[in-house]
Amino acid sequence: IDFFQVAVQGVLVEKEVVGQLESLSKSQADYDAIVIIRGGGAKLDLAAFDSFLLAKTVANMPLPVLTGIGHDVDETVLDLVAHSSLKTPTAVADFIVHRNLQFESLVVSCAAEVRNLASNEVKNQSNKLQLLAQQLDYQLKNNFFKQSQMLDYIERELPAILKNKFSNAETQLLNFEKIIQLLDPETALKRGFAMVYFNEKKLSDSAVLNEGDSVKVRLKKGSFSASVKTIDQ
Repeated sequence: IDFFQVAVQGVLVEKEVVGQLESLSKSQADYDAIVIIRGGGAKLDLAAFDSFLLAKTVANMPLPVLTGIGHDVDETVLDLVAHSSLKTPTAVADFIVHRNLQFESLVVSCAAEVRNLASNEVKNQSNKLQLLAQQLDYQLKNNFFKQSQMLDYIERELPAILKNKFSNAETQLLNFEKIIQLLDPETALKRGFAMVYFNEKKLSDSAVLNEGDSVKVRLKKGSFSASVKTIDQ
């Protein structure tokens, strides 16, 4: 609270009050409101507060202006343009105290509500965390149990699986060996087939031969040479 002394009756009222108000308008961030008060007196003593310039200045102030001028029955033009007009200086004080009390009560109520909301939110989040922890613990134990069962199953079944795999592989190798033996030229020779060579190469097409060419015939046992007499395509 800052006090600004001004004339409250006489010819200097308008000048001094307007001057202080203009000064306060430049430092409005430092204050919440402006209060103009004066004790009671004769009607003539309060005439200065009917000034047009003073009323215009108060009406254009960026801060709310409260007035408490004279007695209960007194009313000036300044009271009519003020943000709030109270009957006496004491009434202004009561108004400010009551308003501040309301504001303080609202702040206290808001603080209590914020504490309750924060407490409830913390409690809710704590419950959620506990639930998540329980779920995670259950999932970990369940996964561990499943993996343990899987390992036990693999441990029991792996020897049989490997034995079966080796048996199948062995069977395949035997089959491949039989196929290789069947495809072996020596096997064909044993079955009575012959292999014909022309110019030291195996002959599979008679089109490359001419009458009179010499070929070599290989049998199961031994080989011989022959001369081509006729060619059948």
